[in-house]
Amino acid sequence: MTTTRRKPASILIPVATSAALLLFVAASAWSLPARPGRRSVVGTWLRGWPRARINTASPYQAILIPDSDGQWQIVDRAEYFEHLTSDRWSAEQREAAILGRTYDRSWNYGYFAVATRHRVAGVFFQWADYSSVVADPPPEARKAFLESLATSAEPGLATLANEVAVGNVVEANPLPLGYLQNTVTALALLAAPIVFPWRPLARVARRRPAWQCQACGYDLRGIPAGVCPECGTASTVE
Repeated sequence: MTTTRRKPASILIPVATSAALLLFVAASAWSLPARPGRRSVVGTWLRGWPRARINTASPYQAILIPDSDGQWQIVDRAEYFEHLTSDRWSAEQREAAILGRTYDRSWNYGYFAVATRHRVAGVFFQWADYSSVVADPPPEARKAFLESLATSAEPGLATLANEVAVGNVVEANPLPLGYLQNTVTALALLAAPIVFPWRPLARVARRRPAWQCQACGYDLRGIPAGVCPECGTASTVE
C-alpha cells in the first residue's frame, strides 16, 4: 500500500480561487452605499437593501382660491394664512381653498449592485385646513397649479409640470448589468466554500511527524527505508 501526497499547487489553486471569490463579494458589498435610517444590517440585506440613495426634491406648495368668475388664483401659503382672519377672502373662498403640493422621490433597489431605479413624482391636493385629501380636484384648479409650476423660477419645476401634465409619474427601470452583478456575486458567495480544499487541508493538519508512518503512525526511527513493518506502507524514513 502506497500513499500519494497532494502537490502544494493543487491545494493553493482552490484556496486562491476561494479567496478571489470572497474578495469579489466583499468589493461588491463595499461599493453599495449605506442605507439611510436605523434598520439592522441583517434585516436590510434580507429585504434587498431597499431604498438606497433616496433622493427627495423640495416640495412646491401653493394655495388655490376660486374667484367669483370660476377662475383659480394662486396664493403663497404663508400669505394665505397671514390674511386668513381678515376680510381679504370670503367665507366661501376659505371653505373652497385647496393646498397644492408637489412630490418627487427616487430610490434604488439592489443587493450588491443597483438593479432597479424607481421614481415617483406628481402633484396632490388637500383642503387648505389640512382636514383631508382632495381625491378629485377641479380640473381648472389642477390646470392653474401646473401653470404656476411651469412659470416658477425654481429649477426642475417646469420639467415636472410637463411630466405630470397627463398624470403622476411612476417609473421602475431595471438595470440588466446590476442583475448580472448580483447573480455573479451570489454564485461566487455560494461557490467559495464549495471549491475550498477542506479535505486536503484537513489531511495536512492531521499529518504525522516524519518519523512516524503516515498511514498508521508506527515509529519508524531506526528502521531502514522501505515499507512500514506494521501496515506495509512505503516509507522513506532512514
